[in-house]
Amino acid sequence: MRSANRPVSEDRPAEKKPVRWMGSSRKDLTEMPEDIQDAFGKALLQAQFGGRAASTKIMQGFGGATVLEIREDEDGSTYRLVYTVRFPRYVYALHVFQKKSRHGAETPRQDIDLIHTRLAAADADYQELTAAEQAQAPGSVTPDREIKRKPHGKRDG
Repeated sequence: MRSANRPVSEDRPAEKKPVRWMGSSRKDLTEMPEDIQDAFGKALLQAQFGGRAASTKIMQGFGGATVLEIREDEDGSTYRLVYTVRFPRYVYALHVFQKKSRHGAETPRQDIDLIHTRLAAADADYQELTAAEQAQAPGSVTPDREIKRKPHGKRDG
């Protein structure tokens, strides 16, 4: 079993999971310093292949190890990208922000609330995507292919 802090080894390649960006998270990332964008991009790439960067920590209060936070420091500021690996086929980027307070490492309540809201939206998005993919699967019944049954006891003719 591989360590949680190492990328997937080359002898055991994993399928790359796409990133789905919730709310303004992608736009917020583009407003970060370039070095931070690069570091977050590399850490997310590891997550896409099932690994975890050394700068990634489990966020407490989200029911397990499926909500994670990438932390990077630059010029006295702390930047964070919160994502989830809760869903089997996608990595969801939930929130990207610069931590303004220097009162310890605690995440501000407004950011926690936003992460909870976006996590719920990610869950709804995943359920919708899964339902749509199942409806498109070969052999599935879709409204335009629905089998119409005749009332019991009636015959053609």
